[in-house]
Amino acid sequence: MNDKSKTLPLSGIRVTDFSWVAAGPWCTRYLATMGAEVIKIESSKRIDFTRKTGPFAEGMKGVNQSAYFNMWNQSKKSCTINLTSPKGKEIVKRLVAKSDIVVENFGYGTLENLGLDYDNLKKIKPDIIMVSSSGFGKTGPQKKFLTYGRNLQAASGLSYLTGYPGGAMGVTVIWSDVLTGNTSAFAVMLALHHRRRTGRGQYIDVSMFESTAIQLPEFMMDYAMNQRNASRTGNRSLALAPQNAYRCKGDDRWVAIEVASEKWVDFCRALGEPAWSHDARFQTLFGRLENAAELDSNIEMWTRERTPDEVVTALQKFGIAAGPSSDLHDIVNDKSLYDRGTLVTVNHPEMGEKTGPGLPWTMSGTEPYHTAAPIIGQDNDYVFRDLLGMKDAEIEALTAEGALS
Repeated sequence: MNDKSKTLPLSGIRVTDFSWVAAGPWCTRYLATMGAEVIKIESSKRIDFTRKTGPFAEGMKGVNQSAYFNMWNQSKKSCTINLTSPKGKEIVKRLVAKSDIVVENFGYGTLENLGLDYDNLKKIKPDIIMVSSSGFGKTGPQKKFLTYGRNLQAASGLSYLTGYPGGAMGVTVIWSDVLTGNTSAFAVMLALHHRRRTGRGQYIDVSMFESTAIQLPEFMMDYAMNQRNASRTGNRSLALAPQNAYRCKGDDRWVAIEVASEKWVDFCRALGEPAWSHDARFQTLFGRLENAAELDSNIEMWTRERTPDEVVTALQKFGIAAGPSSDLHDIVNDKSLYDRGTLVTVNHPEMGEKTGPGLPWTMSGTEPYHTAAPIIGQDNDYVFRDLLGMKDAEIEALTAEGALS
């Protein structure tokens, strides 16, 4: 274990990581960054889908060079074990016996068929904590459904609420995977605390559908109380006006503005109190909501004459919530994100220095552990020789048999 990681909150915690693609790896990425030793179990027989998914670095196409894989798997170790091999499964069990946590996000019944499900693993390590994430959870009528992030977003209601009125719905980013990874990491922390108090492990069943749907509580409550089915509203709010994204000076440059009712007068002052700001239709929240289209049109006449930074500076002076609509160039070149550790630069053995995600929070006295995602199988020697005590002859024989591949 790296000396730096020994000072982190999860130092001394070992994770056997069966997870792949997105939801599970996002969970274990956080655990690794906070000091846990995460050992990702891979196999050349079934390479992680994201190792083969672009974008790739500068036209590269190797299994170690995917931006997708490297983003979701920083700070982990990798060893290759063939889970379909009986001897490979025995090696995994030896590893679980030395672990605190097991993470997986396979389809329904996969680990049961391999004999590596929670009921079997807790016989090996009674206090093991296992977290499984799947589309709809491991129980219920939809437990066997094949799912991915985008169709889960549709099922959860998130896609239905995203978009403009009368337009197509949908979310391009796989939020369900991110939300599920966050939920899983949080649940693992609770289970570790529970184990410290009681000595008992736990099985954690995380549903991607539920992890996403629970992010829409106000809409669910509104329907439950009023039978009112929310619809797509674009960037507008049903409770505040003005609230929208407004075009600014420049090529496709925009700014997002949200004005709380008590800030309306300050907002008008920030704009220099144009004539329309005294229009009786805009003097109450109800009036502004009723006439939101015309109000937005008036505001955009002002924003079009200014850059996003000029708009933000002018409004923030008056305590008005405003921020630029950033593109990826803006984000990757935002110095504050590097200063705060939200973006970090890591050195990859094949791709060199690359920018990747850090952590969206800071902790006093704690410096997160960031290394590049592992090359497939790069930690075989550590896992098999150092951790499990296997001799060269055993490793060579198991490799020849296809158990370690």
